[in-house]
Amino acid sequence: CDLAVTLGDPEARDLVLVGLSSGGYHAIEIALRLHPKGICVLNPGLSAPVAELESGAPIDSRRMAYHPRPAALRHLAVEHRRVARLLTRARLQVLVSRSPHHHVAEVCRRGIPMLLVLSEEDAGHFEFSPYWHLVRRRLARKGLLDERFVPGFDHSLYTVKGQNETYPILISWIRDRYVTRSAPSEVSPQAVR
Repeated sequence: CDLAVTLGDPEARDLVLVGLSSGGYHAIEIALRLHPKGICVLNPGLSAPVAELESGAPIDSRRMAYHPRPAALRHLAVEHRRVARLLTRARLQVLVSRSPHHHVAEVCRRGIPMLLVLSEEDAGHFEFSPYWHLVRRRLARKGLLDERFVPGFDHSLYTVKGQNETYPILISWIRDRYVTRSAPSEVSPQAVR
């Protein structure tokens, strides 16, 4: 929000937000408050545990896009992972607004196009809801949601292989949607970093 004001665009209407991991859910939250031109989210940390949760410290209440499993399910998962996973799936069929995908859908419903890039590990959080399957299909048909999956478990894009697979997706999505014909045709991966 501060960056948008600094750039003279308080509603962020001329900005494309890009976020990786926890920066991804922060980008989602900014898009829910403002109205950016688009949003690119790479492996958003919407359901993975964070340090505050592990240490017992309170989680920032502004993290509306972040929905970890309840403590009881996290404890159950230690010894009964499969049961905890099934209970999580069942819970999210009923409590849709507490699911990791709810805020992703809300951003797109506001007419803000989104590129959602997920590694195999992170994609698992988005696969277990019939609600998400229906919403995803509808938003994709309208051109508001573009979901891409990158093989492997490189959540934070530390490896060269993860970067080589992800950056071209990000660059081409931004170029295809927002770069005008008069602008330079090549955007290098280094420019994104």
